[in-house]
Amino acid sequence: MDLAWQKVCRPVDLGGLGLPDLTLQGFVLRIRWLWLKRTDPNRPWSRLPEGSDNTIEAMFAASLSVEVGSGLNSFFWTDKWIDGRCIADLAPALLSAVRPHTRKVRTIAQGLFNNSWALDISGALTVQVILDYLLVWDIIRQRQQPLNLNTPDIFRWKWTADGQFTTASAYRPFFFGQQAIPGAKELTKTRAPGRCKFFFWLAIHDRCWTGDRRKRHDLQDVDNCTFCDQHSETISSSDKMCAG
Repeated sequence: MDLAWQKVCRPVDLGGLGLPDLTLQGFVLRIRWLWLKRTDPNRPWSRLPEGSDNTIEAMFAASLSVEVGSGLNSFFWTDKWIDGRCIADLAPALLSAVRPHTRKVRTIAQGLFNNSWALDISGALTVQVILDYLLVWDIIRQRQQPLNLNTPDIFRWKWTADGQFTTASAYRPFFFGQQAIPGAKELTKTRAPGRCKFFFWLAIHDRCWTGDRRKRHDLQDVDNCTFCDQHSETISSSDKMCAG
């Protein structure tokens, strides 16, 4: 078998064997750490610094939305608190004019106080930055409501119905964009012996050693079907040719 290990570790409906990908599981556990830091800041380790990783930060940011209460535990520049969107979605040019450290520490409560968020903007004020600034200013002016200091911010996880984090729901999005393979999920439910199921799993991925495949790997000079000796032996067509 020469399937890439990433394919073997896919969920069964995507043509994999359902084996856990340890790299992705490591990402998920680090995302869980970020979730607990945001939802339970009273934990003794919640203020410990974590190593930055673009993949983890991007997945966490895409999966989290905020219902603003006090605005003390949510971040103005990076959290999705404006109708399920963040500044990066609404005004990416404006976000690029804010220092990376400021993006990570400026809370919504701090940013909305006397419109202090405008003071975070630095660098060259291009036309697009100015347009984004006016857009954000107008959105905040129209929707701004007084913060309730007695109500904590509510964080919601995008991938579950109840909005709570689970490792399974954080693992699955890493496979978004991959198409399901017909018959792969049904194959796991059959009562055939394991070796038969494994053979058909290889056939689904076109990894059986038919004549054309052996020829591609320079294991033989011709790829003729063993039975008819006329047509190329492939996983999808050799049986039909011979039957004719």
